Amino acid sequence: MGCACSEMSAQSIKATSTFSANTIVSSGKLPALWQIANQEGRYNSVDPTQTFTSGGLELTLKPSEMLFIKSNIELDYNSSNSEVWLHKGSIDANYNGWQLSAGLSLFDHILNSENQGVGSYLYGHNYRPIPRISFITVGYKKLPFTKGRIEFKGGITQGMIIKYQFNSSITDYWLHEKYGYVRYNGGKIKPYAGLNHSALIGGELNGSKIPIDFWASFFAKGSAKIGGGEETNAAGAHMGLFDFGFELETLQGGIHIYYQIPFADKSGMNIPRDNSDHILGVDWKPSNLKWLKTLTVEWIQTTYQSGNGMPDPILNGELIFPHQIADYDQFMLDKFGVSQPTPFTYKQVLQYLKDNINQGHEFGGRDDYMNNGMYYLGWSYNNQIMGMPLNLTNNQLSIIYPDMTFLGGLFIANNRFNAIHIGGTGIITPNLDWTLKLTYSKNFGSYSNQYPGRYTWTETENYYFKGGKTQYYAIAGINWLLKPPIPIQLSLNIAKDWGDIYHTTTLSTGITYKPAF
Repeated sequence: MGCACSEMSAQSIKATSTFSANTIVSSGKLPALWQIANQEGRYNSVDPTQTFTSGGLELTLKPSEMLFIKSNIELDYNSSNSEVWLHKGSIDANYNGWQLSAGLSLFDHILNSENQGVGSYLYGHNYRPIPRISFITVGYKKLPFTKGRIEFKGGITQGMIIKYQFNSSITDYWLHEKYGYVRYNGGKIKPYAGLNHSALIGGELNGSKIPIDFWASFFAKGSAKIGGGEETNAAGAHMGLFDFGFELETLQGGIHIYYQIPFADKSGMNIPRDNSDHILGVDWKPSNLKWLKTLTVEWIQTTYQSGNGMPDPILNGELIFPHQIADYDQFMLDKFGVSQPTPFTYKQVLQYLKDNINQGHEFGGRDDYMNNGMYYLGWSYNNQIMGMPLNLTNNQLSIIYPDMTFLGGLFIANNRFNAIHIGGTGIITPNLDWTLKLTYSKNFGSYSNQYPGRYTWTETENYYFKGGKTQYYAIAGINWLLKPPIPIQLSLNIAKDWGDIYHTTTLSTGITYKPAF
């Protein structure tokens, strides 16, 4: 996307506009992943051939040095289902770095736009903007009385997954997200730590309202107001992400090293004992290489998910929570016919349940990232992941394997994978640049599909992802900006996916027009 700017009222108002058209043609049943991923859901994730057109307008107003107001609108069309939709439509008011936003927008701060990695595990740019209200700091703010050394940033948003969602018995639920970071400004080196939280709450299930306990969901606490499993665990569905790293300025350019840890519950927050999953990335922006602008390398693991032990003990279809048992001796006698001379302790009961129900494993496993039993579609919108696109959906896999038994599980069919990724951008000539991405992944499906319902040790017969399925994703592209006064950019990309899961090659062409006002 490009822009052309018009200035009015002594440069206090600016207008930018963009019009673009793109066509993709694929050889397989699916479009190549890197052709459609992280494109804000503009493309259909399962249609191998489609045409996409877009028109957008952005207005900015700066009435004072402290106040900045921006509004934007974007109207899109995709031939896949002859759909025209309002893709963006929002207004932002920024006062001295504090920004309030309302309308159709995304909520993402974890990685900057120049990063050429796989994409944020949470938030990200892989799905369409939703209606939301957000309040954030724009970048880091200095903490008072720390001589400018300690900085912080944060944000909170409340959005709605509207009835546009389909294939689900639950509709109109809320997406609540927030983040908080602290950074030490050491000049050339800036270490930081942050916590991100995403929750699905409320909605209608088969026409009945689901109660909302906002503060319980806000703090991921149990709720007696909602009851059932929400009282014992946490109100709503939850995903989180720890984010540690540092930014370093060197003679060779800026380097950003990040170590992120996804989690779905309290057991996943216990690191490193109960969580070895991670996204380890290095993002380099060289200062002395004309041909290379950005190089990103990532190593990703999401296979552990608190281990393969069942989430909780279950006996004859009834969940058991040891901390709620009033009389351990009576419980052991009634349920297992077991007694002993001395009273049973909590630890003894829990160990017995581990050995006899969970094959010796710790309870609290099989976290099943991005999935949830009540919210069948999990962290997805319009059939696309609200986060890292290496999570493959039932919608994608059903195109290739319509009769596979694993498709009976939750919507995110593949959320357990190991991956190595490299991506980069560079300059060939002042008006010609290149992009390249290559990803290797080994995919293990999901716990909910491997052990149906997550509360059994009986594995799905002929489980498709048994032992792991290898898949590769690659894309190479160029963008050519015609010389002024012609405000046009041309693009050409070729992407290829291959491996154990599917094969496809996608060719795309595009044109972007940036008219002057």
